[in-house]
Amino acid sequence: MRASAEAAARRRHRDAYSRGDCAPSDTSPRPRPAGVKSAVAHPGAPITLPQAGALAGGIALYLVVNTAVRRTFRLTPNAPRLVAAALLLATVRLGTTVSALAQVAATATVLAAAFTYEARRSPVADFPRD
Repeated sequence: MRASAEAAARRRHRDAYSRGDCAPSDTSPRPRPAGVKSAVAHPGAPITLPQAGALAGGIALYLVVNTAVRRTFRLTPNAPRLVAAALLLATVRLGTTVSALAQVAATATVLAAAFTYEARRSPVADFPRD
């Protein structure tokens, strides 16, 4: 039984690597800088829908793909990352109507809240260091 559990774990790890371990880094950084560049150039002005979508969509896509990889390794919790991804898409309206700075601030707030909730909910055990 132990051998089959180890074989299943090896398959999960192999599958995660082949199907998307590199996907978050390959997909997210490309759309995000387009939105950040616009936000930095004119922080007080509203940005266009494609720019606001790139800013929020790149980070949301990263969180969704990261959650898929985490599920493969049975890492939890994943719900805060999916909720954050949905909330990030809602920040597009801030970018197009208020300002790029408002969207960036809302993005930072959503990410901070999600990761703070995650850290408090499932603290990582401290392992002995060499």
